[in-house]
Amino acid sequence: MEIIILTSFLRCVLNDNRVACSYAITAGVLAFLQSFLFLAFDAYDNIIISQKVKSVILSLDLTFSIIWSCIWFVGFCFLANQWNRSAHHYLLGTSSARASISFAFFSIPCWVRNSHFSVSTPVLSRANTPRVPGLPSPEGPVG
Repeated sequence: MEIIILTSFLRCVLNDNRVACSYAITAGVLAFLQSFLFLAFDAYDNIIISQKVKSVILSLDLTFSIIWSCIWFVGFCFLANQWNRSAHHYLLGTSSARASISFAFFSIPCWVRNSHFSVSTPVLSRANTPRVPGLPSPEGPVG
């Protein structure tokens, strides 16, 4: 027998567990902000001259990609578990719960692929560093 809840109060459809809903929202927002930050780093890649800074950004990208892969895996398992344990059936919100579980699942290979891109991207050699007039050469003074 299905119990359909009719109420005007906001409830988390994932087993009435606010932590599950908060986890999904928080992880999504933080992953978006981190992606936007590294997109800005990619846009300004030609302006960054220091190889050390470029390699630090690349290692941070790799580290965060691996961390987000794990966070989305844990999130998928947690959300799917809470959805499976949910005893109530709501008129609204069930498709949102399914969408958040699907998003968590499909985020895992995206972040793993991003990790792979970070590993496979070679750090630029000093010879390929763009020259900016007026700044010293990375190889030191010439001649």
